[in-house]
Formats: sequence, structure tokens, C-alpha cells
Amino acid sequence: MLLEGQMLTVDPNKHLEVWSKFAFDGMQKRIYTKSVLLTDKGVKVSVFNFLLYKENIMFQFYPQNNTCVKTPLRVPFLPIAIPHNATFVSQIYIGGSSAPREGILANVWSGEIDTVHYVVTFTEVGCLPVSEVIYTKETGWVTEMFYDLTTGISDPNVFIPPPQCLELNK
Repeated sequence: MLLEGQMLTVDPNKHLEVWSKFAFDGMQKRIYTKSVLLTDKGVKVSVFNFLLYKENIMFQFYPQNNTCVKTPLRVPFLPIAIPHNATFVSQIYIGGSSAPREGILANVWSGEIDTVHYVVTFTEVGCLPVSEVIYTKETGWVTEMFYDLTTGISDPNVFIPPPQCLELNK
């Protein structure tokens, strides 16, 4: 799946909101996000993330000080899809259902993968992500909401880290 759009991640345990524009390339196993992290203390940090799963590398570029951090990816690539072991929970309308085009029909699924409990919602038409709620003992509940989605990638160059990051590969 090739997908781009925006998402909001809320992590109450870390007192953190992350507002992101993202591009997801399921075929090449890479993800790009341009994010603004907001803490409950009013701290605001911009970061560009380049997750390159085929190379097992993540670059985080901080434009405010023009620096880059390179770290190994220690988690497997997860497609944006309903997990194979998911159990269908319900079909819902997001918005209203009393008039045409008043809402969006969506399907809710839940399940577990290892120690991760999840509830995911995807649109009925197009099977696009709407939200996911994930729980682990380490993180507690984390919620992600997706919006302004389009299929395809308008600029495939977004997956190329800036020169400051590529110099770390030498």
C-alpha cells in the first residue's frame, strides 16, 4: 500500500501529542513523517523521521538545530492493514447515518499480537485507516488517528534523508 496523509498520536503516559504528515510505502518498507511533538509542559519540537526497514535504520532529523540521529530499527515493519488474527467487533458510522454522505461507514477490529493489544478502525470502502488504539504494559494506551488520506505517494523523494543524515552512513 502506498498512502500519505496526516495523523495524530496521543500518548497519555508520556504526556505527549504528535501531529504528523506522513508517507507510507508498504512495497519498499519505508515510512516518512514530518512531526511536531507537543508536551503538556508546552515544549514543541519538530522532527523528520525516516524509517528505512530494508536497511534496518531510522534517521531523525531536527531542523531547529540542523542535526540528525541515526539508530537501528528494532521493531518489524508493520503494514497499514487489518491484522490477520483480528476479530471483527462492529460496523459503525463515523459522523451521522440519517442522511446520505453524512458519515463514513467503518469496521472495527481487535486482537493481540504477542503482548500488544489493539483495536483498529478502517473505512468500509477503500479499507483506509481511521484509528488505532494500542496497549502494552510498557507504554500503556496509545491512540493514533488518521485523516486527509490519499492513496499513492505524491513525492517519492520524501523518503530520502537530508545530507546531514546521509553523512552518518559513511
